[in-house]
Amino acid sequence: MNVRAWTTVLVMLPFWCAADAAAQAMPRIESRAGGFFDAQTSQPFSMRGFNYIQLFDDRAWHATFAPGLYDPQQAEAALEEMGRHGFTVARVFIDHEAPNGVVTSTSATELSPVYMDNFVDFLSRARSHGLRVIPSLVYLAQTNAYAQIIGPYEPGIENINRYTLDDGFIAAKAAYAADFVNAVKARDASLLSTVFAYELENEANMTDQAKPFSQTSGTISNTASGITYDLSSPAQKQQLADDNTVVWADTVAAAIRQADPAAMVSVNVFTYQAVGRTGPGFTSGSAWNDERFPARPLALLDANLDYVDVHFYPFNDNTLTGDLASIEYDALIAKSAQTGIPLVSGEFGAFKSAYPNINLAARKMRQHMESVNANGFVGQMLWTYDTDAQTFLWNARSNRGEIFQAVFATYRKLDRSTAPVVQEAFSSSNPAGTLEGKKSDLGGVLWAGGSALHVADGLLRREGSSGGVAAVVPYNPSAEEIIRLYGRVKSPSGSADWVGLGLTDRVAGDDAFWNDGSLWMLLRGNGNYEAWIDGVNMSLLPNHPDAPRFALGAWNDLELIYDVGRNWVWLLINGQPVLEKHELGSLVIPVLGAGLHLFADGAEVSDFELNLLPCFSTLAGDFNADDLVTLSDVNPFKLALTDESAFAQAYPGLRANLVDPNGDGLVTLSDIAAFKTLLAHGSISVPEPRFVELIAAALIIAALLGKRSHYRKEKGGIRGP
Repeated sequence: MNVRAWTTVLVMLPFWCAADAAAQAMPRIESRAGGFFDAQTSQPFSMRGFNYIQLFDDRAWHATFAPGLYDPQQAEAALEEMGRHGFTVARVFIDHEAPNGVVTSTSATELSPVYMDNFVDFLSRARSHGLRVIPSLVYLAQTNAYAQIIGPYEPGIENINRYTLDDGFIAAKAAYAADFVNAVKARDASLLSTVFAYELENEANMTDQAKPFSQTSGTISNTASGITYDLSSPAQKQQLADDNTVVWADTVAAAIRQADPAAMVSVNVFTYQAVGRTGPGFTSGSAWNDERFPARPLALLDANLDYVDVHFYPFNDNTLTGDLASIEYDALIAKSAQTGIPLVSGEFGAFKSAYPNINLAARKMRQHMESVNANGFVGQMLWTYDTDAQTFLWNARSNRGEIFQAVFATYRKLDRSTAPVVQEAFSSSNPAGTLEGKKSDLGGVLWAGGSALHVADGLLRREGSSGGVAAVVPYNPSAEEIIRLYGRVKSPSGSADWVGLGLTDRVAGDDAFWNDGSLWMLLRGNGNYEAWIDGVNMSLLPNHPDAPRFALGAWNDLELIYDVGRNWVWLLINGQPVLEKHELGSLVIPVLGAGLHLFADGAEVSDFELNLLPCFSTLAGDFNADDLVTLSDVNPFKLALTDESAFAQAYPGLRANLVDPNGDGLVTLSDIAAFKTLLAHGSISVPEPRFVELIAAALIIAALLGKRSHYRKEKGGIRGP
């Protein structure tokens, strides 16, 4: 490797504003197993947010933290709204230019004190609203201090290619990145954990219209990688770009982690299709005469990065398909799974030329987000929150916030999807070959118990025990969750043997399920299946004419679904219900763990998952649970007002008291005015005649019935008056 040593060269400001800082620090987020997790609790972290971008009015360049232009109250209002709606990240740009950017002049010997103060103020405000921040370090700060590190330009390397190929430029960028981290640390070290990740560049790219990529003959040996490349070979040119991309990323990332060892680091790119290219390589240029080509995502997975960010902007329903093909999607997703490095999409947005109508744009953003998520990208951020200066793009707050509401609704839907919280395929074991103390494949939680449960060849088996053996992963659900446990089990053939799964109030012990405070189901070797609820056997015999069958000595699917809020239970075998919406009434299961129980040497388990199922809405006025407040909510609202039982039957996944418009925990006639206000601020205007007609009908029916619905906020579900 031929990279010049980087050094921190700028003078840091004195430490300030650090009283009580340690107590305020947010937990670190880390990336592993293709996702993001709280480093303290191992709970999954959802990367959902916006690009917060403010521009100079007279030129389309970044002014978010510019001295004299940074607006802390505007930032506060934006961050408060993001945090209140459950968003988790805000991405910002760090301007490299003097005098309004991160340095005041080319002769500066420190990063701009005012600029860095503004950025730290933004971090502090973000933290107060539960958000983390992604600063994108654009180019190289314009100061002679970094120019001295660069030194004489390497011959044969021109234009923006220098940033990635010239070891002097790489060393300078590493010094700048370290200075930036140290400037934050000097002001308030507790805010380092509020930085989700540092981006080494915005949309890292090179050009094929400048050396060395413009050359078609000769060789080059003086790039940062130190390798000689044949410039007459398109494949060698691509290797030149790939190798130096990794050197650049690793060098700058190392500088950041020396300043903050726990920092996450990322690189983002646009797709090849976005600049008129079909993919990597130098066999053909851009169909649009765009000289840029992105850093290759596949190569970035070889770098020491915490995630890779690919930007997608849909122009029609086929754009994403072409974008994915151009970034070598199949190989990329496979390599991401192999390395455990997550893929995200840090920019997506709606161009007005593609979607001239705001409602069309909102609908297409929802479709795009769901497609990107389905293709394995675990985080997304809209471009932008409120950048009205970019008149050619819709932003989240455009018009009446239709796109904000669409993005919010889609994030809620995705976060309430059936993606596993804990997943175990038994692909590895602890050093003793058993399950006890092993980290789950997904979720990173430790199995407790199971010392006689052996893991081998992707299967879990009981060995060396004459009794039943239980293993549990800790999980303490919130009061509003719907838990789904799934197990792929091989049922035993011995009449006294069984295999089962369930929830328990214990986190260890082979008797974890044979006690009060457990909820579990099992398959017996005599062909019976049973449900045990709080130590009571709910006799479930297979001789009922509608009962599902399971095959002895063969593989079967077990599912247990527990709605914590409503205290309901569903049990399924091979997809067929055994116990359906069983109400536990006043019985409370204090769940602390979930796991498996085996009493048979012939019983095996190949898969175990703990999921959270889509749950009811808590958005005020959303009476049809679509995460929007529109005229489609009027009829369900009328039903909630007039007939509690009919509403509960029509919308079994929804509790009306949690969406009541005026927030008093009741659904009554006094909610009508608040509901109308919510509609007026929703995604469409309210046609007054239809609204009046429908609400008038509700009033008449309510008066005739003499009813006033009282959906109360009770842990045990919906209660009447």
